[in-house]
Amino acid sequence: MTPLLSVVVTITDGESHLDRCLRALTTQTGAPPLEIIVPVCASLENSAELRRRWPQVRVVEMDNGAPRGRHMAHWLYDRRRSVGLRAANGELIAITEDHAIPEATWCATIVELHRAPYGVIGGAIEYAGSGLLNRAVYLCDFGRYQRPFSAAVAEYVSDINVSYKRGVLMKCADAWSGYYHETAVHGRLRAEGETLWLSPKLVVRYDRGSLQWTELLPERFYWGRVFAGRRAQCMPRLRRALYAALSPALPLLLLSRRIRSRKHLFSLAAAPFMLILMCAWACGEFTGYATAQPFPAKGDASG
Repeated sequence: MTPLLSVVVTITDGESHLDRCLRALTTQTGAPPLEIIVPVCASLENSAELRRRWPQVRVVEMDNGAPRGRHMAHWLYDRRRSVGLRAANGELIAITEDHAIPEATWCATIVELHRAPYGVIGGAIEYAGSGLLNRAVYLCDFGRYQRPFSAAVAEYVSDINVSYKRGVLMKCADAWSGYYHETAVHGRLRAEGETLWLSPKLVVRYDRGSLQWTELLPERFYWGRVFAGRRAQCMPRLRRALYAALSPALPLLLLSRRIRSRKHLFSLAAAPFMLILMCAWACGEFTGYATAQPFPAKGDASG
């Protein structure tokens, strides 16, 4: 049976996190005809063991040409999303990741929401972790998607809780055929007249588990560089220079945005941790704008 909905699950951590996400997806209430796709890199994941544990899941093997190193992790995630999207057969296509726990009616809600004419529909991301560092990471990355909020046209939706009508996504296939980056894909779709819709009915919970500063600070730097480096490639040189010069102001600007809303006031205790993480991100953005390269030359990967 041809699936109505394809769900691409991006491995960013794996193991217990992936099992938790797949458990939530394979026990959905009122789910439509569904395929769950997990792209794997054969040199990094045991695809045979994954198939054994999850026979309901389509495990799609990638080539083994992925660059190695922590600085290339973002590239690998974006590559997995691209491989998953190319493998998807559904008329609706959704993306999430292993750190997310879709609510029991997530798949059914996607189908319900896509009865509306919007081609891109994102949803809420609720905090499900513990500890100030975990909360700080959540607020830095997904605080804008925390409920309460009203359904509305949005400038941004997140790649851990987003769904597309197939025809809309295929209109910009060249923007994600090598690697999927939400900013580039959604910017392209908006430029072509598509609307991004954000709904509080579509919910995943988010928990990265135990985290360490030694892991997070390089991650924030490299992810900031990826974000800015990709943007810089489409910018005039003077604008790039301006953005690079303003990068040192980013931590306080970003922090003020995160805590100005009343719904985030309960998280003030995490603000010092957020500021440190944002400083690492700002250093990455400066490097990305200054070099116009999302990755270091030794690990360059264009996708």
